[in-house]
Amino acid sequence: MEITAYAMKTQLAFEPLPASLALDATGDQYTTPETHRETTADLSQFKYVRGSVAWALNLSGASATGSADIELKNGTNVVGSETVDLSSGTNLRGAFDVDLTSVNGAAKLALNVSVTTAADASTTADFAGKLTIEHPLVVRG
Repeated sequence: MEITAYAMKTQLAFEPLPASLALDATGDQYTTPETHRETTADLSQFKYVRGSVAWALNLSGASATGSADIELKNGTNVVGSETVDLSSGTNLRGAFDVDLTSVNGAAKLALNVSVTTAADASTTADFAGKLTIEHPLVVRG
């Protein structure tokens, strides 16, 4: 018999304050600065590690167009992502699950905002995000 319970949660915030970014041009508009990237232990040794990214994007004003991908990266590899419709409001919030079994601690984790379709001219936003990791506790008997 094997029982897996999630005994602890760790939350990693990628910015002490929300970061400002432009949304009126395509491409990578934000990547967590090197000094705020998170290093973890080797999570790949666990059978399963639950993780989720929660994010907030507060636009400077309403935009009629635009979309962006919010990504969690392990070095240059995308671990998980979500596409956001920038025309759906000004205070956007969301969360997406990530599979952390490929995170081996060799590269730092970072959040990235990539604009795929530009928002209205002069649209900016404040961005913040955090990663929640649930640690497994396995009991065998």
